[in-house]
Amino acid sequence: AGINKTCRSETYWVSKLSALNPATLVFARTGSSNIAADYHELSFSLPTAFREFIDRAGGSQSAVVHVLGAFGGFLARLNDTGQFDVGFFDVTEHNEFANLYDVFAARVPFRFDVDTQQPFGHLLESTQKERQAVRKHKVFGRDISKRYPQLSRSAESNLVLDEYPVNVILRSGRNDKLPKLGGDITLIIDEEGSQCSLLYDRNRIGFDDIDRLLGYLTSFLNGISAEPDRSLKYLPVMSEKERR
Repeated sequence: AGINKTCRSETYWVSKLSALNPATLVFARTGSSNIAADYHELSFSLPTAFREFIDRAGGSQSAVVHVLGAFGGFLARLNDTGQFDVGFFDVTEHNEFANLYDVFAARVPFRFDVDTQQPFGHLLESTQKERQAVRKHKVFGRDISKRYPQLSRSAESNLVLDEYPVNVILRSGRNDKLPKLGGDITLIIDEEGSQCSLLYDRNRIGFDDIDRLLGYLTSFLNGISAEPDRSLKYLPVMSEKERR
C-alpha cells in the first residue's frame, strides 16, 4: 500500500525537488569530495529547561516536532536564511522501504520556512504541517530525476537522492536500520525527543567546531524555553561568555 501511495505522490515530490534549496553548515570545511567520510556520533541530552518547556506546552505537537522545529530555527539563525531544505528520514514512516534503497530515495527534502521576526510557536506550527505533508507522501523513486527534465537540469540534481549537506533522522531505537550515511552533519532524534545525537564527518567538521556548534544549539534551546514569545531573531546563539 505504501509503495502504491508513493507512485501517486510523484507530482508532489517533483514540485518540492524543483525548488530545492539545501541547507549548509557554516562550520563545515571545504575540501576534496574524493576524501572518504569519517563519521562520528556525539550523543547529548536536551537541556532540562527545554524539556520542561515541552512538558508545559503539551498540545498536539510532540516532543519530536519541538526539537525538529528548534533545529530549523537554529539553522536559520546560524546561516541567516529563512527558507531551506534538510534531508529527512523517519524510521517509523520509512520502515517498509528499508530494503529498497536501491529503488527509493533514502532521504526526502524537509522544507523549513522560518520567519525569525516571529516567535517559536509560529515555527512550530509550520514544522508540524511540513512533517504531516512529508509523512503523507512517503518517498519517491530514485529514477525521478531521469524521468523529469526539470530535475535533471537542476543545479541540485546530485542532491535529489542522498547528498544533502544537513540531515535529520527520527530514530525509534539504536538498532534501527538507517540509510547510507551522507552529508556533513545529521541530527538524530530519538523517539521520545529527549535524547539526540549529532553525526558528523570529521573530515569536514573538527571536534572544536562540533563542540562549539552544540554549545550554540544548547544556548538557543535555553533561549526558547526562557522566552518562548520572543522573536527568534533575538534569541541567544552564542554563549554568555562570547556575548560579553
